[in-house]
Amino acid sequence: MANIKLYSDSLRTFYRRILPSLLRLRSIFHRPPTRTSQAIAILAHLLQTASNPPTDVSALESSTSVLERAISALESEVKALEIRSVPWEYSVWVFTFLVVIGVALEFWVIRHDWRDEMEEWALGHFGIIRLPGRPSLLKLRIEIASLVLITLGVAGEFAVGIEITSINGLLRGKSAELRSKNADLRSKSDQLLALVTQQAGDAILKAGLADERAAKLEKEAAKLRKKAEDETTARIQVEARVAWRRLTKDQISKLGEQLSPFVGEPTSLLFNVSDAEADSFGRDVGAALHAASWGVGDPWPVEEMRGGTAFGKAPPADTGVRIRSTKNKISHDAADALIKRLIELGFDAFRSEEIPYTQRMVEVMIERRPEGAQGQLKLKALKEHK
Repeated sequence: MANIKLYSDSLRTFYRRILPSLLRLRSIFHRPPTRTSQAIAILAHLLQTASNPPTDVSALESSTSVLERAISALESEVKALEIRSVPWEYSVWVFTFLVVIGVALEFWVIRHDWRDEMEEWALGHFGIIRLPGRPSLLKLRIEIASLVLITLGVAGEFAVGIEITSINGLLRGKSAELRSKNADLRSKSDQLLALVTQQAGDAILKAGLADERAAKLEKEAAKLRKKAEDETTARIQVEARVAWRRLTKDQISKLGEQLSPFVGEPTSLLFNVSDAEADSFGRDVGAALHAASWGVGDPWPVEEMRGGTAFGKAPPADTGVRIRSTKNKISHDAADALIKRLIELGFDAFRSEEIPYTQRMVEVMIERRPEGAQGQLKLKALKEHK
């Protein structure tokens, strides 16, 4: 969202700088006709009036101003949504902490049961008969507390995931509306440019300075085209940085054919439970593996918990697609083939540590989206860079 706001600000600044220049061109070229060219100017003006009805410059300027205010309001709404999502993101840590405490209490209960069983075994081994003792109230309370903490933690993480997904949906809607307003702003500015160009042409005919003033106007138009091309490039770059990873139907079909030599390969497809984009891309990858007749089901959500460290010491979270396999040669080759094909399609994919088993198994973990372009946009950028 910060990139989109920067793009919108740059676009508004661009048009604010261009409009005064256009109006100055209009004032320069709009001069009374000389006597020698008056008849020609009147005739040209009548022909243009019949074919192109005039447009009110003040109305276009007013429309542009309204669009700028609408864009400013949308940017404020986007910022409000970003602020709204911050406490929900921090609350995930609280609910995760509750789950950790609940699991720790479960370990205590397991140790307590093991100690009682060892004591009963020792008494039975030496032939000592002892009546059963009274059930531990402390153990019961700890078991109930652990279940309550785990339930609250999981339910809280689920609720936070739903809320964050909702906020992300609103942000995407506002971003689409913001792009639409920017397109309208460009359209109005192009109309104003066309009107000023028409009036400049009339003035050139009336003044008899067609060649010199046409050259100046062409030079100014070239600058405008260059700036418009720069704006389009900036917009495409912003969209590439935020677009979700997806596989097209053709890519899914082709990837299935390429991976078909490993028919029946048992595969576990995972993604982070709070990452909707990873879930979406995981389903595309799962469709390709299913087309290749691998043994794969729907993507399975998991919750990854990282150990606490000092601030600034924790390594960054993985991005892209993390793939690993057992030591089985077929599974090892299947994992390498999947990594190679995803990289060829422009997606970040890498191998992690092996699974310490010998039977066939491949694990595919869809991590969070890497920064920058992915897929065809990444391949296009690499080709242009070369």
